[in-house]
Amino acid sequence: MKPNILFLSLFICTGLVFGQFENITAFQQKLIKNEITGSNVAMVYQGGEVVYHHIENSMHKHGKYINNNSIFPIWSMSKPVTIVAMMTLKEKGMIRFDDKVSMMGQSRVIPMTWMS
Repeated sequence: MKPNILFLSLFICTGLVFGQFENITAFQQKLIKNEITGSNVAMVYQGGEVVYHHIENSMHKHGKYINNNSIFPIWSMSKPVTIVAMMTLKEKGMIRFDDKVSMMGQSRVIPMTWMS
């Protein structure tokens, strides 16, 4: 089993029903069963409030037990910064995720001098 711990944050903006929470828990259990991750956390926010929070511990002999006081290290900050930048550009209509990278300079998202 991979010793990694996956922290899942799920942001849902529309109405939620309890059945959706059961699906999230089942997904967390499947991640552990398929050895994609060990123990994991899922949180769902609606209107800035936490409406669902579930910790699923793997109980694997090499796994790490998670509780509400667990601290998760961030090993690479470039990934979340890149994602925020991409989502900001998407919200402003400056990129589409199916655009070709070669078109980025022409849309002025990436300066043409960077393309050479």
